[in-house]
Amino acid sequence: MRRFYECLRGPCAQDRRIVAAFCRGAGIDDTGGIQWTQEVERETPGILANFVIREAAINRVLCPSIVIRRAVYEDIGGYHVGLPYCADWDMYKRVAVYGRVWYEPQCLAYWRQHAASATAWLKDGGEDLADRRKSIALSKAYLPSNVAVTAAHAALKTSLIWATDILRESLVQDNFFTALAQAREILDTLAQLTEAPEQREDQGPARPHLRPEEARRWQAQVEWLEAQVQAWMRAAAALHTKPRPVRSEPGR
Repeated sequence: MRRFYECLRGPCAQDRRIVAAFCRGAGIDDTGGIQWTQEVERETPGILANFVIREAAINRVLCPSIVIRRAVYEDIGGYHVGLPYCADWDMYKRVAVYGRVWYEPQCLAYWRQHAASATAWLKDGGEDLADRRKSIALSKAYLPSNVAVTAAHAALKTSLIWATDILRESLVQDNFFTALAQAREILDTLAQLTEAPEQREDQGPARPHLRPEEARRWQAQVEWLEAQVQAWMRAAAALHTKPRPVRSEPGR
């Protein structure tokens, strides 16, 4: 822990223009075993260029891997209580808009994944993807006007890909209820992607986030998966498999 703060506090102390600093992180399981490690944002320690655009497209920061100046919280406010899944992503987007962000490529922080976490609980009902769409919509108010539309496009597509991976993983694990919830939210996201985004008059005509043919391919795939989920659920009920477990409140 001392090494983490030593690496991130130093640059902030030397340059007051740096508003936050974070390091490369990794995900660990219940036993502490490393499951995955983030790709580096840059090979050497330093200020990240164009970080607003990159963070607006997908959250690149693990919660335990970042330090933020107290003055920044005082100026931009705290975490958005209406975003149960994306409160951290919303905060980091606002921080990136506020000022310079320092990056340390060493892996000095770890994020524990377990079935009782709030993250896992929200995925069960598809609330994670719904919250992503809400965060993307809210961020249009504070992102620079020249990147807001492009960022929304990228964020919706990366969220769609993320949710589709969860859907497939749920099917492999016979978790049909989560797969069905994700399928429904994916279809809602596809509907939003095919709508033309709001755009200022001086930016020319707005275009949909996805081309119609691309959206149709996505929709056909998800509708097929949803039909399979429904069929598997009927088969499971006929075979008297165990009922859906009662969802408990998420752990910390």
